[in-house]
Amino acid sequence: MNQKTPGEDLITCVQLTPYRDAKTDSLYIQSNTIIPVPGAEDLIIQIRTTEKEDGVSSSGVTRRSTARNYRNDDVTSFLKKVRDLALNGLPDEIKPERKSRWANRLSENLRYYHLWNSEQPWGNWSLFYEVEMKVADPSKGTASCSYAHVAIRYSFDRQGKIGGLSVDESNSLKSFLDNLDIHEDQKPYHRDTWGRVMVDFDGSILDDDFAKSLADTLRCFIEVATPAIIDFLDERNEV
Repeated sequence: MNQKTPGEDLITCVQLTPYRDAKTDSLYIQSNTIIPVPGAEDLIIQIRTTEKEDGVSSSGVTRRSTARNYRNDDVTSFLKKVRDLALNGLPDEIKPERKSRWANRLSENLRYYHLWNSEQPWGNWSLFYEVEMKVADPSKGTASCSYAHVAIRYSFDRQGKIGGLSVDESNSLKSFLDNLDIHEDQKPYHRDTWGRVMVDFDGSILDDDFAKSLADTLRCFIEVATPAIIDFLDERNEV
């Protein structure tokens, strides 16, 4: 807080301790500064000096600039390429209408891209296709990742529902997806409130060959899972 406050308005906390001089019967007060702790003012001054020299304010401009940068970085461009390759030529009735605008971040190096349809139970974070990867430090040069996966993922809300379905329908959809034969290398992954059917990939440079491998798998997921989910929901509605 003090780092963002003008020097004359710094928050300070002082401890006052009274003493009595038994010989003179006089009262004294000793003051000790608690906040900022000793040495902190020098550190704050150093931070401000560095920011001033770098032309950066302490109001969070650097963090906001970093957030903007990843929206158009190599990872976002790569995952958009994967998306375009996967969707190219797909029939409109199974092609996801909704997509992430950029490769979002779960952490500094964990990036993901989502695709989903507009009708329930589809939705971003309820039922969607996912490409996720752990990217290497971009400062090391060529963009690469240590692992990646393609998946169809579902998430339950607090009522135990997926995208507006009833609890029973949601559990049936979960079981249906877990047992749906999509890809020869698929495997299920479950947590308390969500799960996915996924295909793992080893690390790679983010080149055209790797983009095609991810795109082919994503396309397979869409071609198999979307029609199957449509039929599953239609059958449930007819009951």
